[in-house]
Amino acid sequence: MATRQEDNQKKSIAVVKMIGMVLLFGILVFAAARVIVGSSGSDYTSDTLTVDPQGEILYSIPSQAVADMTAYETGIAVLTDSDMLYFDAAGSITRSAQHAYRSPAFAFYDREFLVYDRGTPNYRIEINAAVYDEYTANADLLTAAVGTNGTYAVATLADGGFQSKLYVYAADGSLRFEWGSAKHFITHIALSDSKDRYAVALAGSESAGYVSQIQVFERGVTQPLYTLSYNDVTVLAIDFMKDDTLALVTDSFVAYIEDGVAETKLEYAISSLLSFDLQHADEISVLLSSGYVDEDNHRVFAWDKNGKAILDPAAVSPNVSRLSVEKKYFAVADEKNITVYDRKGAFTGEARSVYNIDRLQVVGARVFCLHENGFSVWSVHSRLAQTDEVAN
Repeated sequence: MATRQEDNQKKSIAVVKMIGMVLLFGILVFAAARVIVGSSGSDYTSDTLTVDPQGEILYSIPSQAVADMTAYETGIAVLTDSDMLYFDAAGSITRSAQHAYRSPAFAFYDREFLVYDRGTPNYRIEINAAVYDEYTANADLLTAAVGTNGTYAVATLADGGFQSKLYVYAADGSLRFEWGSAKHFITHIALSDSKDRYAVALAGSESAGYVSQIQVFERGVTQPLYTLSYNDVTVLAIDFMKDDTLALVTDSFVAYIEDGVAETKLEYAISSLLSFDLQHADEISVLLSSGYVDEDNHRVFAWDKNGKAILDPAAVSPNVSRLSVEKKYFAVADEKNITVYDRKGAFTGEARSVYNIDRLQVVGARVFCLHENGFSVWSVHSRLAQTDEVAN
């Protein structure tokens, strides 16, 4: 399944161990590393500010107010410090819903979003761009996930005598699975598509020092199918693929886990990972890493569902620092330049932004770009001579 992990992504990724084992709860901070600075209230508009001959549009949403964003149907869903906004492909806000969360985050699958306030018990379900219902968990929330057929899960902190606890719910809100960890903190959740399997990543300290674990469960059985432990490794994301293989991203390697056996696909220097996207791991995965010696010399690694490399890292600019992946295309960008490739690693288009780029989101055959003045949109087949922005 393709639940985008609190990635994050979008994320320049903060390495969790920097906060030390004494503050293990801070392990969730990396997933919320894009701290919201300032506030712009609800003064958002979908008015067109500039349009070039290719139909590129600039939207007035300040990037510092954006907590997260992802593809939604043919447009994007954007979580800000005060609203959940849904844009169509033409750039119009089709639906919006305000929130009062202090540390907003979301998990999603298809048209269902679980929007939650990390560090509090409050969350809500949004389906088809409308608020379905609001809930209060038993304890403060650590993380969440959404699966197929309306299944969703939350992890809580210091709940019922456990360090952390996992709850999995059916679409009607009935409890399907419950499990608690006496020693470790749940940092990530993954829900499988084809079976009633649930995976958690955990972090804690043991005699050997800092430890991360992966545990996979089946519905109705609280004993894990398997447990994998990694010393001095930070798990950054887990995600089930269609065949129930579990994709694992850490701060030093990427692995695919099948029936408890992990096969390493890629290794890199600890703390060098800048960004990754496994949202469409059944088709294509892309990872962006900085050089071990030269931190400004970035490398892009892209591979298909079989783990075969589809792009020569040397062919990509060493200055890229942002990426986004869709089933058919992926895009990378430096401060102002965007390059797009197809699922085979072939170049398809490029564009240049007048403004510094904060985030990218590939949606179908379009690339949404978030910068300090809002959003711009390009076709994945754009060419520089045709797509230069017109400044106000």
